[in-house]
Amino acid sequence: MFLSLPRCGNGFFGNPVLGSGDHCRHCPCPGNAESGHSNGHSCHADSSSNQILCNCKQGYIGPRCDRCAPGYYGNPEHPGGQCRPCQCSGNIDTQDPESCDPMTGRCLSCLYNTDGPSCSDCKHGYYGNALAQDCRRCTCVTAGTQQSYCSDGHCHCDRQTGACPCRDNVVGHNCDQCAPDHWNYGTDRGCEQCGCHPQHARGSHCNMFSGQCHCGQGFGGKQCTECEQFHWGDPGVQCEGN
Repeated sequence: MFLSLPRCGNGFFGNPVLGSGDHCRHCPCPGNAESGHSNGHSCHADSSSNQILCNCKQGYIGPRCDRCAPGYYGNPEHPGGQCRPCQCSGNIDTQDPESCDPMTGRCLSCLYNTDGPSCSDCKHGYYGNALAQDCRRCTCVTAGTQQSYCSDGHCHCDRQTGACPCRDNVVGHNCDQCAPDHWNYGTDRGCEQCGCHPQHARGSHCNMFSGQCHCGQGFGGKQCTECEQFHWGDPGVQCEGN
């Protein structure tokens, strides 16, 4: 009958055979099984390097399990030190050793257009729900958005709502139109008032691009302050035609 040879238990290495001159010793991994926070659950002798290599628990790497694996952080060599998962809102590649700082846990390589020390915000120029990996590019119209928020043809918006910061008297979620009763869209100073004549124009609104007011019968000019063609008189009072 074949009898298996005695071997050292998990967490120990050596030769337990009686008379071998060797014995079972604790694996040289930080901590040990008795402390309750051993970083390696077992170890083995590597014949090629003549070293004892630890078989690390999840989150630890290195021949002695003395470093945190990618996606983890901490100081496992410090007594009681542990490697914990980096808190990056699920927005890093946990296999990437550059994804977070192995000592502080600060997130370094945020994915899905996210940003911040925990990758919990959409990065500048994007908006949405970073925790749901739903950050979309801002859709601001450059011509109506404050210049200080734009560069290289792209503008920043509110990172939660996507609302764009408009120029003076410009409105719309994307800053794509003049405010009511304003015109001259696309200029650096924003839109300006129509200035339509209060009596001779059919309302206070005008064309957003030309500024032309909608004039009453017999009146003309951009702001309805003149007599229209083939009419005469005092435009401040009455314009008469044939």
